Amino acid sequence: VVPLVVLGAPRRRAALAGAAAAAAGVVLVDLVAFGGALPAIGLQGRLATPLSAPTLLGLAAGHGGADATVQTAAHGVLAAVVALGCLAVLWRRRLVLPVTGLVLLAANVCLAWVMPWYLGWWLPFAALAVGRAGRLLVPLAVVACVWLGVGGLPQLPQIAHGLGYYPTRTATGLANHDLEIRLVR
Repeated sequence: VVPLVVLGAPRRRAALAGAAAAAAGVVLVDLVAFGGALPAIGLQGRLATPLSAPTLLGLAAGHGGADATVQTAAHGVLAAVVALGCLAVLWRRRLVLPVTGLVLLAANVCLAWVMPWYLGWWLPFAALAVGRAGRLLVPLAVVACVWLGVGGLPQLPQIAHGLGYYPTRTATGLANHDLEIRLVR
């Protein structure tokens, strides 16, 4: 979202300088507090939850779930949404709030590993956005809340099995499950 914030700012040069200073501050804190260790985003990026959009689309496409090909395609879609969002904000700065909400929603949809608290990324933008673009976020917010809420239920495995959905019966699903179990131990 940093490009959207910079493009949507009334003073873009100052916003870019602020973004650079914030990035330097984060690097400094990481170096001092954590010795330069970064979070294991690459490892988490290999995981997939049973109801994530990439998992379901990967199943529908015959990949058995969110394999590397499906996840790469999802990342490409997200990059395209970010690029289109940047163009929209470059065209009209007032679109920065709804476009940021849509970009963060797209991140939720494109990630293979999603949790209910990921709503906190973009739901505030849906609440603050006004106009036609903002109104688009409201029904999407309802759908996403239900989707992520169901996906986070502790009873999800029993519900999924009751509906005949067994994510670990595919090679991709089993590999994801095994990786998750290894990480938890």
